[in-house]
Amino acid sequence: MSIQTLGFTTQYTVNTVTSIKPTPSGSVNGQKYDASVKLRSSMIELKNDETLGLVEKEVNIEFNIPCDDKNLRDFNMWLRKKQKDNTPITITAGLPFAGDSKSILVTKSYLTGEEMMAEDKK
Repeated sequence: MSIQTLGFTTQYTVNTVTSIKPTPSGSVNGQKYDASVKLRSSMIELKNDETLGLVEKEVNIEFNIPCDDKNLRDFNMWLRKKQKDNTPITITAGLPFAGDSKSILVTKSYLTGEEMMAEDKK
């Protein structure tokens, strides 16, 4: 799928990263995949239930961030430093949709890992 008109974007601020999964390009069952980093975060909402007391509702989101193979290590380390330093990460992406597991919302970054690192230097 190719986006012809970028009429809007959504900007996410990821305050807490729960998982960082770098994946080099390759193919599975003949399907080619570009290199990317999958970054996950979750939001927990506490609700007061009359019967149970406080109940947690968890929403998980996965950001797929494209990156060239040659820069995958640097981008992975850049994200891990942000995670270690508790520095928020800004991601510009589309609206999330239910992924294959249905328990995790998924969206793809409009910026590559290289572009995100370059923006951070400004």
